[in-house]
Amino acid sequence: MECAKSALKLAEENHNNDLLSGIYTTLGLVYLKRGEFQQAIAFLQNALSLSQSNGELDIEQNALTALSDAYEKLNQPEKALKTYRDYISVRDSVHGIDKANYLVRIDLEYEKQKQTAAFNEKIQRQRIYTYTGFAGAVMVLLLSFFIYRSYNTAKKYNELLSKEQERQLAHIEAQDNVLTDIAHTQAHFVRGPVATILGLIQFFNYEDPTDPINKEIMAGVAATTEKLDNVVKDIVIKENKLRRETKK
Repeated sequence: MECAKSALKLAEENHNNDLLSGIYTTLGLVYLKRGEFQQAIAFLQNALSLSQSNGELDIEQNALTALSDAYEKLNQPEKALKTYRDYISVRDSVHGIDKANYLVRIDLEYEKQKQTAAFNEKIQRQRIYTYTGFAGAVMVLLLSFFIYRSYNTAKKYNELLSKEQERQLAHIEAQDNVLTDIAHTQAHFVRGPVATILGLIQFFNYEDPTDPINKEIMAGVAATTEKLDNVVKDIVIKENKLRRETKK
């Protein structure tokens, strides 16, 4: 009792209303237990008034139950019943608040789960975009590599083809030169000896083989024939070379 009164004095001096309602309730319970019901009612009414002003529902419930007991002890059933009904109303209100808080908490948790799921989905989608972009970059690099390699292969093939074409053209040109040379030889170096031989034969004396002119004619024919043989050999060598070049 003395401790409660000292606390009450300090709270009143410092105008600490947050503590006063609790102290009033404590003193009211003490007086109620001691059988001093009027004093108990006075303190409990003060506690009820302050707790209602401060919105202290727990203290308000305690004050109402104690106040209902005090009225009952004083044989005031109407006030006891009314006070108890007030207690029931506050209790239900507290229960409603607790339930509302519970529902709010559940709703907040649900919203948090939704936000977390949305965030995870966004992260997953971002990962998919990242992986897709990376795969696309790899495909572009691979495609560029194959295109570059194909370009180099085609370039080397074209270079080889160009060199082969140049070689073939040079070979054909060389063959053409040989054929031209053979034709030139036949036209100039064969016709001359043949014409010489034909001319010498016209002067041969067939009626008198012992004619001295026949000896000179045959010597000329022999010399011309040897010259013609050399020309024919040269032509044969050129033809053989051309045949070998053609087989390559």
